[in-house]
Amino acid sequence: MSWKTSARRWLTVVGLCLWWPSVIAAQGNFEIQVYGSETMEPGKTMFELHSNTAIRGTTTREEGVFPTQHAAHETIEITQGFTPWFETGFYIFTSIQPDAGWKWVGDHIPMMRGESLREDDEELRRP
Repeated sequence: MSWKTSARRWLTVVGLCLWWPSVIAAQGNFEIQVYGSETMEPGKTMFELHSNTAIRGTTTREEGVFPTQHAAHETIEITQGFTPWFETGFYIFTSIQPDAGWKWVGDHIPMMRGESLREDDEELRRP
């Protein structure tokens, strides 16, 4: 491969790296990180607080929705383990608006997780 071809490829990659983030700079206002973890132990409850801020967003109220620019979002996650193989989670969404104060946004049960039983796993089969 000639140095011109190599340079052209390198410039193309650099150009894409600089251009791509401006195209995909969208994220939900209440986006939280989803990550893998072990199933919550039976009878145990976990509380987590997820926080994020919209540095750049809408600046006017649209169809009853407050502006998102400079708003802070606090999401409370409560996860309860029911069995060694089943848990469920509950989310409470809030938003702190620069001009409107702290608002409840909504809540939902988005997560129900169950693990499949292996034939040789007697511990999970016990009540």
